[in-house]
Amino acid sequence: MARSQSNSRSLAQGEIRSTDGLSVINPHAAGADIGAEQMYVCLPGPERTHIVRSFGAYTADLQALARWLVENGIQTIAMESTGVYWNPLFEVLEQRGLHCCLIRATSPVSSPHAIRPMSSTASGFRPFTHSAC
Repeated sequence: MARSQSNSRSLAQGEIRSTDGLSVINPHAAGADIGAEQMYVCLPGPERTHIVRSFGAYTADLQALARWLVENGIQTIAMESTGVYWNPLFEVLEQRGLHCCLIRATSPVSSPHAIRPMSSTASGFRPFTHSAC
């Protein structure tokens, strides 16, 4: 069935996708792909699904993204970003009490130190394995 004919909602409202074959490791964790103008966020959904939603990069969009995560019980978010586009989102999420992990584009499976914790009080990155995020 073509995407335009499917029953799934648009990414602005949240698109529900199947997670058949994938196991949930942390039901309170989300993932984000962060770009200069658009951010795609995924969180666990009901009954073997996940919800993907897109957000803009303006402050109001970041606040809406943070509110959506908190409303859905998210405590941790793994963020993949090129450049510095993750900075504003990190600040907003940290203010809401979410644990943020910045992930390099390389696979954490092939590189056990690919995930780096972020903290405004940290004087740099401290590497840890992907299971810690």
